[in-house]
Amino acid sequence: MDFCLAPVVVVSSERGCCNFHRGYISIPFSLFDVVALTEDIPIEQLRAGMRGYVIEAYSSPVEGYEVEFSDGQGQTIALLSLSASQLRVVDT
Repeated sequence: MDFCLAPVVVVSSERGCCNFHRGYISIPFSLFDVVALTEDIPIEQLRAGMRGYVIEAYSSPVEGYEVEFSDGQGQTIALLSLSASQLRVVDT
């Protein structure tokens, strides 16, 4: 399954491969990856290690990821744009 991220970007279902019309770049996260924060985000009351899901990836104007964090009942507690350095993939 392919996901369209931007008019010139298509991300394959394999992690780490973005197909640009001019070549390839590597991205660390794919859509729907389970990720964990690498740092606290106090303003959102999120702590390092909290898990969320990547729901969107951006390559332009800068690389970034929309990540949704939920409580135990599945209610969204935060939806943030984060950089790759703020996240790590969680093996499920």
